[in-house]
Amino acid sequence: MDNAAHAGANGRYRTAMEQRSWSLTTTDLIAGGLLALAVVAVTALAGLHWLTAVGVGAIALVGPALARIDIAVRRLPNPLTLPTLAVAAAVTMIHALSGNWLGPAVAAGCALLLAVLAFAGGMGMGDLKLGAAIVLAVSGTPLVPLVALSASFVFGGLAGLVMLVFGHRTLPFGPFLLLGLLAAFAVDCFVP
Repeated sequence: MDNAAHAGANGRYRTAMEQRSWSLTTTDLIAGGLLALAVVAVTALAGLHWLTAVGVGAIALVGPALARIDIAVRRLPNPLTLPTLAVAAAVTMIHALSGNWLGPAVAAGCALLLAVLAFAGGMGMGDLKLGAAIVLAVSGTPLVPLVALSASFVFGGLAGLVMLVFGHRTLPFGPFLLLGLLAAFAVDCFVP
C-alpha cells in the first residue's frame, strides 16, 4: 500500500509512529547505498553476470528501509517494492532473451507460488512483491531462486515457531525474504 492510500481520508496517518516509519531515514539511505556497493563489488569478485549486480543491488538499496518499515508497521510500501520488482523483471527478461531461459522459468515458478500463497491469505501483497522481486533478481542460475525462496521460508518458519512460543500470532515476513536473498546470493557467489 502506498503512502497516499495508507493515509486516512483526510490525508493524515493514523498514528505519528506510522508517519515516521514510512519515511526514509538517512540511515536507510547510507546502509542501502553501502549494501548496494558491496553487492556490486562481491559480484565482480565472484565473476557473476552483471545482471546479478543490477537485480540484487536494487534490492540491497532499499532492503534496510523495507526491513525497518515492515518490522515497525507490518507494511512493505509500493514506492519501494514496485520499482524493485520492475528492475528484477527486466533482469529476468534480459536473461530469457539472451537464451538463458531455465533460470527465468524457475524464478517465474517461484513467483507464481508466492502469488498463490498471497491470494490464499498466507502472506501480504507487499511480501508477494518483494518475494517476486527477489526470485526474479537472482534468475540467472536455476538453483538460486529456489534457494532464496526455501531459505526465506525456513528462516521465517523458525522465527514463527519462536514467536508462537511467546504468544505472538504474526510476524513481518519481509526481513526473512531479505535473509533468503542473502543466502541465495552467497550460494550464487561461493558455490561452484
